[in-house]
Amino acid sequence: MTQAALRRLLWPESVAVVGASPAGQWTRHMIPSMRRLGYRGEIFPVNPQYREIDGIRCYPALTEIPRAPDAAMVAVRRDAAMTAVEQCAARGVGGAVVLAGGFAEVGADGAALQDRLRGVAGRAGMAILGPNCQGFINCVQPSALWMDEIFEPLRPGGTAIVSHSGTVATGIMNQLYRRGAHASCVVSIGNEAVVTAAELIDACVDDAATRLIAAHLETIRVPARFFAACDRAAEAGKPVVVLKVGRSPAAREAVSAHTAALAGPDRLIDAQLRRHRAVRVQTLDEMIETCVALSGRRITSPGWTAFALSGGHTELVLDAAASTSLRFPPVRAETAAKILERLPAYLPRAVGNPFDTAGVRLDWAVETIARDPAIDGVLFIVQTRRHPTGVMDLLTATLETAEALHDAGDKPVVVLSANGDLEPSVARRMAARGIPVLAGIDTGLRALEHAYRYRRPAGAPLPAPALDGAALRKCFDALRGPVAGLDALELLAGAGVPVVRSIEAGSADDAVRAAREVGYPAVVKTGARDVPHKSETGQVFLNLTSARAVRRAARAVRPPILVQPYVEGGTELLVGLESDPTLGTCVVVGLGGVLTELLDRVAARAVPLRTGEAVEMLTELSMSPFFEGYRGRSPVDLAAVRAAIERVAAFGAAAGPAIRSVDLNPVIASPAGVYAVDALVVPRRD
Repeated sequence: MTQAALRRLLWPESVAVVGASPAGQWTRHMIPSMRRLGYRGEIFPVNPQYREIDGIRCYPALTEIPRAPDAAMVAVRRDAAMTAVEQCAARGVGGAVVLAGGFAEVGADGAALQDRLRGVAGRAGMAILGPNCQGFINCVQPSALWMDEIFEPLRPGGTAIVSHSGTVATGIMNQLYRRGAHASCVVSIGNEAVVTAAELIDACVDDAATRLIAAHLETIRVPARFFAACDRAAEAGKPVVVLKVGRSPAAREAVSAHTAALAGPDRLIDAQLRRHRAVRVQTLDEMIETCVALSGRRITSPGWTAFALSGGHTELVLDAAASTSLRFPPVRAETAAKILERLPAYLPRAVGNPFDTAGVRLDWAVETIARDPAIDGVLFIVQTRRHPTGVMDLLTATLETAEALHDAGDKPVVVLSANGDLEPSVARRMAARGIPVLAGIDTGLRALEHAYRYRRPAGAPLPAPALDGAALRKCFDALRGPVAGLDALELLAGAGVPVVRSIEAGSADDAVRAAREVGYPAVVKTGARDVPHKSETGQVFLNLTSARAVRRAARAVRPPILVQPYVEGGTELLVGLESDPTLGTCVVVGLGGVLTELLDRVAARAVPLRTGEAVEMLTELSMSPFFEGYRGRSPVDLAAVRAAIERVAAFGAAAGPAIRSVDLNPVIASPAGVYAVDALVVPRRD
């Protein structure tokens, strides 16, 4: 497929409709919809049963069309669709939309047919959307090879929508339309036999009308190409907002049944999306609000000044902000005094930002706020629905103030509807001025956080340590299976990862001598790699203070016997690596010890790490209290923890796909240092 073929498909000057019918489920709306959109190109209906459809001559076959159309809508059943695609290729059609299902998503026979379709397109250099898709709508140069009816002309906007599901794409477009955030194009990609999300993102980067890309994805078919497209979008300043499904086992199974896609390991996908500056959201509501938030002025600070109509709203906003990086810091004393002196005297004077305005007009405050350099952005919290009860004048006055403040300078101004029930007329009014209106306090603040985080500059890549990647891979190639115990610790120590001193003992007497060498108190555990939960199976003994205790423990554990010094009073962490041949490697950090699998709460980043990411992971997990001295414990050397995470990440970057996973659990962080005391290294044998 060439870019020229993709452009002919998505910007067609002529289209054929194979299977056109005035009564067809898929095609009866298409020609009327194209006319409503204002399509000015030629339309060639193809169906041997009709001479004319909607006043347009109908042709019995593609071969009878007087010229090769740019694009074709293939709206026939699966087997006939294959024949139609072959005819499109022979006729020189630029690209086709294949609506029919029954290809790779239904099993081996369908997969073979899809391979055949891909081969035909490849030999002809033809672009194909689908199969098993809903088509596309181009709102900038009006055209649509789209399964559903389009009821009115579509105002072109700056948001491109790319979705595996046509129904989800329709929902996103309709929601944004009601908010005044119009689409540049909408594309349903289905099984992605030929055209994938990566090519479409690339095309959107090159499209001058598109400023933002919203992608609903079931899988990432060709990760390297997809993430390269995300990089291009980031460089062009076009955010890619991704709703990637498949986080739960049930959803992953549904993904496979829907478009024959593999959802992929979610943690790795999340890390790579973050690395390549894509904004990942978790729900459709969050996607809509994030797209709206990103449509306004650049948000470069997490600090906001907010005005609410009631104290109840200020409390809800502060609660919601506590789980984000957004803050409502005190404004300058001079500014606060000017604001408070005009607010009702019965309001609490000591409480400010968010300001409870009690419904007082704020037009007098515009100049004060606009001139205060300490105020980075302003949030107006309102209720946009006015029926069956509400005060129209208060809402109107607040919107006028927001517009005046927006016009007075370049500060980001956002209106937040406290309830998710948003009045579309308010959203459209503000959108016309470039002011985002967000729906719902919790979802709206998450969207603002996404908009802020997207604009933050990425940290510089950390300097690569002196690790010999080729030697590491050669080492892994020699491994016959997972490595645990002393062998795993020594392998990691060789890569500069801090590990506790460990001695392997062949007998109880040897264990006593080893304990004397490492120092009391000591730890005795099994070094067997097939015992993943040593504490649960009685295969680890801690804080042994005598030779007698060591001897008894050594006789109770499976050989090989491992003896280590006991590290007291530390915080237990999990630090590990997860790898996939196509998605790369990520480093994961979480609570260690027996809590790891119970909580399954970790932070992940792609390797190699960038400056600040190791500490960012710890902050994300809210682990700072553990390191600062929780409930009387001594503070931990945070720099040493950061360095240990960075060394594990460097090990993963050097080893590359030769590893499947690495688990260091626990890694004990104490005032005395940071050490891994147990490890499991799993090579990739395939």
